[in-house]
Amino acid sequence: MTFCMIFMAATQEQFAKSNIPDAENLLNQLLSNQHIESTKPVVSLNALVDKVKANADLALQLQAIQQHPELNAPAQISAQLHKQGFGDFARQLQTHLDLYGHRSPKELIMEADTFRENPFHLLNVILTSSQSDYTAQVQHHDLDAVFEQQVQNAGNKRLLRWLLKKTRATVASREATRLDRGLHFSFFRTMLHQLGARLVEEDLLNDPRDIFCFTLEELDVWRKGCSPNRDLRGLAAYRKQQLQEWQQQDPAERLFVNGSVYANRIAEKRREFDPAAQQLTGTGCSDGVVTAPAVIVRNPSADTDIKGKILVSETTDPGWVFLMVISAGLVSERGSLLSHTAIIGRELGIPTIVGVKNAT
Repeated sequence: MTFCMIFMAATQEQFAKSNIPDAENLLNQLLSNQHIESTKPVVSLNALVDKVKANADLALQLQAIQQHPELNAPAQISAQLHKQGFGDFARQLQTHLDLYGHRSPKELIMEADTFRENPFHLLNVILTSSQSDYTAQVQHHDLDAVFEQQVQNAGNKRLLRWLLKKTRATVASREATRLDRGLHFSFFRTMLHQLGARLVEEDLLNDPRDIFCFTLEELDVWRKGCSPNRDLRGLAAYRKQQLQEWQQQDPAERLFVNGSVYANRIAEKRREFDPAAQQLTGTGCSDGVVTAPAVIVRNPSADTDIKGKILVSETTDPGWVFLMVISAGLVSERGSLLSHTAIIGRELGIPTIVGVKNAT
């Protein structure tokens, strides 16, 4: 991440000194269409969407499957699709789940279901995307050729080429690590699910998902028989109550306390918004002009109605890409040209602005 920021800053500085016309916008475009790792699930997803768009009977069959909760598992969905004559799509769907089934709109939230654990969420994304008429306008002209033409008269052209190459590589590596992080979360989530199921079998918990109510330290001392609390059910119930209380709060991004943290009042986030302001500003990351209803999304879900609308958020992570791909535009309160929102917006060709203070 550090190298990415260093190379990006150096590249921006040298582009600004190069006298290339509209250098900032050109650099922004040159960082797109790099086929980065975090967009590969979207490419796979779009292939599924295209098949559903082209086959109304297949769309109806997927809708029918969703009416039967007992079919909400990869094997059952595959069997049903094969039975109805959609074997090719079933195999393509299974391949997607094998490669990217650990993904979900909330993949960095440990207790959230993945697409592999709840494939109905994926079917919903596919069906919603197949009904969208909006198509992102990805740049197809040869930007590298434009760059080479513009850089001929620059005195630092060799340095510019080298910096651009390094910046592209570090941006791609940064996004790859974000994708890997989601995979690692999935491995650990699976382990905890198995532990939760075992504790239910031993009549120590009511629900396998209650395993997420405990810290790793608590589980470790409990496993060793050193825990001061033998009542896992009671502790889980208490933690659920705490969760409900915390969900009613919106704490400030930065807290200043005196003494013990919880002896202080946890300050709520303050939004300094001027109601007289006629416009909000930020950093443009992906070209385009779009007019559509804006939807503020704080808690991403596969059921979020964002199709053809402008997605407005405080920030995003790799799991949000399944919402981004069906949105008409992206606006984020946080971020820079190197943020996940900016990178994905460029790759998908969706008009994107980040760093828009008070957007939500």
